[in-house]
Amino acid sequence: MELDVYSAFVVATAILIALPGPSVLLTVAHSISFGWRTALVTVAGATAGVTVQLLVAAFGLSSMLHSVAEAFEWLRLAGAAYLVYLGIRQWRGATVPLEFDAPLAPRRNLFVQGLVITVPNPKSLIFIVAFLPQFIDATRPLGLQFAELPLTDRFSHELDAYRELKDRLGMYYLCHGPREGDPNDTKGLKEVYVPKILATFPLMKRLEASLLTIHLWLDSRFVKEEVISFKVGILREILARAEQAGVVICLENLSESASHLQVALDPLPQLCLTLDLGHAQLLTEVNRSDEILAQYPDRIMHVHLHDNRGGHSPKADLHLPIGEGVIDFRGVFSRLRAMGYDRTITLELKPPEIEASLPHVRKLLGLDS
Repeated sequence: MELDVYSAFVVATAILIALPGPSVLLTVAHSISFGWRTALVTVAGATAGVTVQLLVAAFGLSSMLHSVAEAFEWLRLAGAAYLVYLGIRQWRGATVPLEFDAPLAPRRNLFVQGLVITVPNPKSLIFIVAFLPQFIDATRPLGLQFAELPLTDRFSHELDAYRELKDRLGMYYLCHGPREGDPNDTKGLKEVYVPKILATFPLMKRLEASLLTIHLWLDSRFVKEEVISFKVGILREILARAEQAGVVICLENLSESASHLQVALDPLPQLCLTLDLGHAQLLTEVNRSDEILAQYPDRIMHVHLHDNRGGHSPKADLHLPIGEGVIDFRGVFSRLRAMGYDRTITLELKPPEIEASLPHVRKLLGLDS
């Protein structure tokens, strides 16, 4: 963690700890009754309670609880009731003089009270989930050499942050263009999609990125033949502008077979491919990557990696971690090695899923020790 980030974390945490809450009130009460040294046991119990909350947040249980507001309400009421119980018991008990030799309370009881008061505090649990991730750089433990950035409409506002991240981590970027929208809407493709693609070129120059993956669905089972011809014309226009900008355009397969892609790849020799192994499993029992590799081995400039289960509609694109679907990655990687593929591979997954999938990928690449 960078020093400035760590300093901000320490200051923010100190302020949060100082804010009054059930744990603070209980600690103050124990300090008055038993002395500040004894009350440190209460602090230890409260700290243990925060540790439990951190574990809950880390394992994602907080998101489940957050979706059930009633569960949080019961937790809040239980914590409040226990605090009231402790107050009544303290009030009804014998008065303890405020002296340095105040009688010692059983330390186990004080620890348990601090723990029980802190754990069921739903507000702090929500805060931990919202607060801590802002100080965590999820890319640090992954050891990434590059990242693939989706260039959405709002990306220009985040450009400087991505440039700083690139320099700080010593990585480089590949880029992914925006979605095409309705695949049969020629007006939308011409007036909205193409301008969005062209607008990515200046952004890529500032990021020192040169490879752009785009979507243009060419599956004749879902896209009209005349629209497919229209898309080939669009690709020709995009490629001409990309050449001027020094950008390599890679068409990503969705549910297409090699013959579907042929209508664009054959007349446009400068068009390259991003082979998406997960998409190659859509709407088919046999992964289509084999036929694409066989027909266009020299056009594949990038690979997308995620698992899938096939399915019966375009909505079955699940983007699963490696090993949770039906794709024979060992066979696919064997064929990639046989053709001498030595270019980039992107895990199209969330950071925790990337981290969990990396050991599988290292085995597939023969990099495990």
